[in-house]
Amino acid sequence: MDKDILINYNGNEDEFKKYRIELEMQNTEKIIYNNRTKKKIYEGNLLNSLYDGIGILYDENDDNKIKYKGYFKEGMYNGFGTLYDNNNLIYEGFFEYNRFNGKGTLYKNKIKKYEGNFFDGQYHGIGIEYLSSGKRKRKAFYSYGKILENCNCILYNENDEEIYNGILSNGIPEKGKSLIIYIEDDGDDDYILYKGDFESFQYNGKGILYYKKNNIVRFNGIFKENKFFKGILYYKSGYKEYEGEFNENKYDGNGILYFEKHNYKFFEGSFIKGEMKNGKLYGLENELIYDGEFKRNIPKKGKNIKLYKLNGYLKYDGDISNFLYEGKGKIIDGNTQFIFNGILKQRKKIYGIIYENSRKKYEGQFENDKFNGYGKIYRLDNDNINYLYYEGNFEDGEISGMGIKYYKNGSKKIEGYFHNIFLFDGNYYSPDKELVFKGKISSKIIFSNKFVLYNDGGENLYSDKLNDNNNIINNNYFNKDIKEIKVLFMSTGFPGKTSLINILTGTKFSENSLATIGIDYKFIDYEYLTNLYQMKIFDTPGQKKYKPILFDYFKKSDVVIILFDLSQANSIDDSLLNNLKDFTNSKEKLIYLVGNKLDIADKYLEYYREKAEKLINTGIINKYFEISARTGEGIDNFSNTLKIDGAILYMTTKDNKKKNSKRKKHINQIENLSQKLKDLDENISQYLKDIEEKRSDYLINKKEYISSISKFNKLNKFLDY
Repeated sequence: MDKDILINYNGNEDEFKKYRIELEMQNTEKIIYNNRTKKKIYEGNLLNSLYDGIGILYDENDDNKIKYKGYFKEGMYNGFGTLYDNNNLIYEGFFEYNRFNGKGTLYKNKIKKYEGNFFDGQYHGIGIEYLSSGKRKRKAFYSYGKILENCNCILYNENDEEIYNGILSNGIPEKGKSLIIYIEDDGDDDYILYKGDFESFQYNGKGILYYKKNNIVRFNGIFKENKFFKGILYYKSGYKEYEGEFNENKYDGNGILYFEKHNYKFFEGSFIKGEMKNGKLYGLENELIYDGEFKRNIPKKGKNIKLYKLNGYLKYDGDISNFLYEGKGKIIDGNTQFIFNGILKQRKKIYGIIYENSRKKYEGQFENDKFNGYGKIYRLDNDNINYLYYEGNFEDGEISGMGIKYYKNGSKKIEGYFHNIFLFDGNYYSPDKELVFKGKISSKIIFSNKFVLYNDGGENLYSDKLNDNNNIINNNYFNKDIKEIKVLFMSTGFPGKTSLINILTGTKFSENSLATIGIDYKFIDYEYLTNLYQMKIFDTPGQKKYKPILFDYFKKSDVVIILFDLSQANSIDDSLLNNLKDFTNSKEKLIYLVGNKLDIADKYLEYYREKAEKLINTGIINKYFEISARTGEGIDNFSNTLKIDGAILYMTTKDNKKKNSKRKKHINQIENLSQKLKDLDENISQYLKDIEEKRSDYLINKKEYISSISKFNKLNKFLDY
């Protein structure tokens, strides 16, 4: 388009004067009232009972407020007119069938926002945009609301001075010094995106980049092809984040990294690809902690080294060797609560204490970050009081070997050899320290004396009576197979997974649940259709670094529950869903999608419901639930469905497998027996054949023997004679 036309265009003000005069001089012919409110709704000309010609349309609820004043045709805005909102002018110009069409001026808060040409309600043609101060922002050619590419555009500074006259590409000038571009936003404020130098339609040279929608500086320095090259990066708080050299927008070269909440140094030295390489590490009081090499942001070696996060929270306090946590050390959560305190070797736990909500959860030995060897497990009761639940041997993260379980009052409950969490060989005590049973408890047992079953609080769960005839009872509680159902909870981030599991297993909701470290598990025992079931619930960590170890648990689980946060966007991990595709429409695995935090969800509910419906229709998931661990909404329905579906899954898969396995075993036994009988028959036949051959030989030899005797007798007679 002609560059001179753009330069000479100065708005619509002069052209609109005559139309304004016409509107003021026009006499009205008809006034129309609202039959219900008796308020005036229209004053002007009519044609065929429709607004036609010059007229005034009033607010339906207040006839002191004008909604539109101008020309009508066939009941709609057509021609020149003015549009109001609460008596404030929002548009003046030409309309066509109620839409801005032709020359017009758009206002916001009584100040011009745009002046120029419109088409179908959008900026179209030559126009001028204005800042909220009333000063010009830019003059350009527009096409359906957007600046036309490869056409000239004039930019202005805050003082209404022309600073650029040239082509824009995606809103970026081709080249220039100290230019300003704004964030494209319909709000009242004018947010600067970038102020500085351009070259080849990119940030190149000195410039300042701002955070979106707050005019707070994000970076001040030198840019190279839209990327940070050298300068100062700032936190949103306004404090410095980093000062130095960059490569691909990452710390790279010499620089200084700062804590978030003040301008104290965090690290000073050299960086490579965003990681500390060699230099000085500082503490919260600007004290020097370490000076030397780093790898993955970990010092090479040292004793009693404190490692902080940029937010100022301590994350590790202890010994380091060969860039790994090794020796005595404390791993600390972001809110200053201990996660682990003990001895580490090559970053893995060897011996120590694991904490949850500042209370002991486990104390003892580890191997590959799992409970292994001697240790103690602590639990919280419903009153949030910590008690020793078990001490003894562990293997591969589970109770196994000699050990003792305790009641909440500290007295022994079970002492002996544990085969797993439910089966043991040893002594069972009442809360009053009375020996109730001594021997083995397995999936099927018979007791020879009275037996009472207690929970950890000492409450009587089950009591069997003696049989008067033979003093032997059949304990129905334990005389059934305990059917195990493995349930895996998975998520990304912190949607409240541990809180939900605690509620399902009988622990109160806590606002301060920590992130899960490693694989944790809990149990739910219940009865369904006279069968006993035990759900073994695996609580997995949500951090990405644990994902590689989760797939093995995923494959072995009967029920997989993917938990996400209903109050957050993009809370469902698509990578988890991709792993589920191999199990689409599987009859041997249940997959639930569960949205938590329903009590604060609003914005994304419909989006997640539509997504869940698609996943159900494609067979990737079986059911979808919405719950709130905080308020309890939806928990009972979810828990009951989980138990019933789990039991039905077991009956339709594992029980049938057991029956088929037994049937196959019997068939194999019959086939083996048949083969043995066949072999025996062949052996007997061969044996009889051998006997017959020997018998023939015997008869031949006997005949020869008799013949020999006869000859011998005859010879004797002959000699005697």
